[in-house]
Amino acid sequence: MRPQVSQRTRRADITWGVRQGLALTAIVLLPAAIASVGSGRRQALAFLPIAAAYLAFGGLSGVLVGIARPQLVQKRAAVAVGALLGGAGLGILLSFADPQGASRASLIAVGGVLGLMVGAWLGWWASKRADAWEWR
Repeated sequence: MRPQVSQRTRRADITWGVRQGLALTAIVLLPAAIASVGSGRRQALAFLPIAAAYLAFGGLSGVLVGIARPQLVQKRAAVAVGALLGGAGLGILLSFADPQGASRASLIAVGGVLGLMVGAWLGWWASKRADAWEWR
């Protein structure tokens, strides 16, 4: 039987997840943002919609992680959430790539599988670190 989670705790978990997702995304975007600003105004303006899309994905991922936070101490749940986010994230990212003569579908499929594998591994690793992150 699944324990009941209070509304306040659920809201706090979702807020925690969104903060984590946005913070991690911002860290990943920082080098690209610096490079785009250094390349001139046109490059910086072209980077804004890309950064917004990344931050939106980071926020949505954070919502999913926040909702699943009570279950992330279980290895299966952490692996499933990691695989879902990794596969979807890399698949979506590569859907915008220019395959230059190759099939876009195969590029997305390979990227999705690689993202799934890395995400599943990170989910497993996170479940091992649950005590350190006070998830239990």
